[in-house]
Amino acid sequence: MRLSGGMLALTPSVSAEAELVFLGRMEFDEGLLVFVDAIKKMPGDRAISFVGADAIVEGLPAKKWLRKKLPHHKFKVLTGLSPGETVEYLKSGDRLAIISPLHDGFPVAAMHCAKHGLPFLASATHPLTTMVTDPEVAPKILFTPTPAKLGDCLRRYLGSEYTEKSVIRLKLTDELERRGFTPAQKSTQPLRNEMTSPGPFSPSNLFWKLATNRVPRH
Repeated sequence: MRLSGGMLALTPSVSAEAELVFLGRMEFDEGLLVFVDAIKKMPGDRAISFVGADAIVEGLPAKKWLRKKLPHHKFKVLTGLSPGETVEYLKSGDRLAIISPLHDGFPVAAMHCAKHGLPFLASATHPLTTMVTDPEVAPKILFTPTPAKLGDCLRRYLGSEYTEKSVIRLKLTDELERRGFTPAQKSTQPLRNEMTSPGPFSPSNLFWKLATNRVPRH
């Protein structure tokens, strides 16, 4: 947000005790194991939630698999939220979205978080690494999708001051707009058509389908 005269208005950000929200399909390709293994290193009273579609993980429904893997942690699993409800959930509390896919693909979830001013950390995959290059931003919010690197990124980000987190978000928004990657746009015309056409690939539906269903990623 900008004030008159071009001054930046710092907005509230997450605290060091923020709830960590895994955002995506509950599958290994989406970085589920990366997130879970990073969480194991944290105190059991850390607020944790998983937002996305259920899936079978190593022969078990995701919720049962998570209980097996995180026996000493309390967590929530939210699988039935609409796109608007997902945004409201992230907005309504002290929450940090973690987007941790293992493979390259257009970062729709990250773009929607940026659009709504939601703080997030994301895998350093292509093309997000070509979209977020500011040396004061990229190292703070992008991580190689391994448990150790996610843990390091969490410690850096959560340990920073409120104002620093706000500056990171503002710089991120400025860079994405400057590079033409606003949340309503994509890098190729076919992808832009998907985002702007009505129906299942409209902006609100595309975010949710990529987070919760098996829609091909580009």
